Amino acid sequence: LQGCAACVQPSLPSDGDGDADQPDQPDITDGEDGGRDTSPIPPCEQPEDEPNDNAGDAQVLEMGSWACGVIDRAGDGEFFEVTTIEDGWIRVWTRAAEIGSTADITLAVTGDPFPNASGTGEIVPTAVSTRIPSSTDGRLVLPTEADETWQINLVDAAGSFSDTHEWELIANMTK
Repeated sequence: LQGCAACVQPSLPSDGDGDADQPDQPDITDGEDGGRDTSPIPPCEQPEDEPNDNAGDAQVLEMGSWACGVIDRAGDGEFFEVTTIEDGWIRVWTRAAEIGSTADITLAVTGDPFPNASGTGEIVPTAVSTRIPSSTDGRLVLPTEADETWQINLVDAAGSFSDTHEWELIANMTK
């Protein structure tokens, strides 16, 4: 029973002045939170907002902000849209394996359509990620112009899903 003696702490003697040296804490009664934010801390800057399973429901991704979510049901694809801020190169990067996820993410990025050379139709630039060496995570770096909108689509390469198919995504200007 000596091992349990450390679990029981003796009460500290009172110094007689109560809690005079303790800062005043708001009284919380009847469910009031005293003005404090009691919501859980979000897992990233831009948590996935369902539904975003098709191009029409694409969630806006702020340039340079991490988005995150989970592919947790059959057919769960993730769609985002990001608008470039200057001419240059956009980098779109997704992490899954790097963060310990069971997901094998394929990343596809589609840009604004532009007329083909003959003027008879439109070309829609599309790129599909290759894997980062020694990883299953995807990254793309593409030339872009200012105010160009890119649509990003994430899916599991094998079509699998689970509560452990977590992913993170960021798009930013580079080069």
